Amino acid sequence: MVKIFSLLVSLTLIFSCSGKEVKAESIKKKVNNSGIKGNYPENSVVKKYGKLKVIGTKLCDSKGNPIQLMGMSTHDITTSSAYITPETIKYLATKWKIDILRIAMYYDNESYSGRPEEVKSTVKNIVDICESNGIYVIIDWHTLSDKNPLKHKEKAKEFFKEMSYLYGEKDHVIYEICNEPNGEDVRWKNAIKPYAMEVIPVIRSYDDDAIILVGTATWSQDVEEAASDPLPFDNVMYVFHFYANSHKQELRDRVISVVDKIPLFCSEWGTTGNTGLSGFNPEESTKWLKLMAEHKISWCNWAFWAAVDDCAAINISKIKAGSLESGEIPDSMLSKSGRFVRDWLTNR
Repeated sequence: MVKIFSLLVSLTLIFSCSGKEVKAESIKKKVNNSGIKGNYPENSVVKKYGKLKVIGTKLCDSKGNPIQLMGMSTHDITTSSAYITPETIKYLATKWKIDILRIAMYYDNESYSGRPEEVKSTVKNIVDICESNGIYVIIDWHTLSDKNPLKHKEKAKEFFKEMSYLYGEKDHVIYEICNEPNGEDVRWKNAIKPYAMEVIPVIRSYDDDAIILVGTATWSQDVEEAASDPLPFDNVMYVFHFYANSHKQELRDRVISVVDKIPLFCSEWGTTGNTGLSGFNPEESTKWLKLMAEHKISWCNWAFWAAVDDCAAINISKIKAGSLESGEIPDSMLSKSGRFVRDWLTNR
């Protein structure tokens, strides 16, 4: 049954010098959603921080304190479901101490476009598992091969309408509306901002205060374009991505140039080159991690899955049949990248 939520009307009584009473009313727009609130374990991350909000350029907890969330991103959930299970997510939350998990939901590549109900069911299942572990979750509309987010704008609006209706009262859900817009003709002004101006109001109709992440041009690197023309919404953050062996000081300088102008969120980064296949670079990764810690920029590492890719946390050649069923990921199964990120998370 649909519940209709509205903020209490606040009446402020103002007295003039003559003693005349004036009433000023502030009424929040009614929001329709499922009304299902989250149930989070005691001593969990979400229980500690509560409903997140953006204040100035910082991500803050429910009390207004700036925070930094750190965690992992999945790979394409249609091809890496074996590694994203209730057991492995619990292991990441308890042993790796992740604060957040990002669900990479591709539209193209016969993912969401080919079997939407199946893929949505997977997304919802992961959201529920994150809730039971008390960690935040990003529902990521993973724009990549489709390049221009406007290409599937109407499908994105339908998807986020359903997700925000369902999770509008949950504290742990974050929406990422376009992952990595790319292509020479795909810029902030002509494609990304117009897309966001249509998709964000859909989410706000059902979830009026959730954090919304918006990718930037050139595979989420051109943050300066967004900084010069930001969106007119609260609780919106702008995304940058990097791969440490490809994106070094030049991109760090660009991030630093806007860090006090717009709220930034690094929803994907890798320890390798931008193909993910080679170039593990702990030195450059450490420089990035120190920069993000200094400015309290939240991040998700790419990626928690098993592959030949150097950026995959699990070395696929080290997996034995049934070895992930308990959820435990022994050191011997981790790639160099996996050990590096695990150690950063657990030693912070």
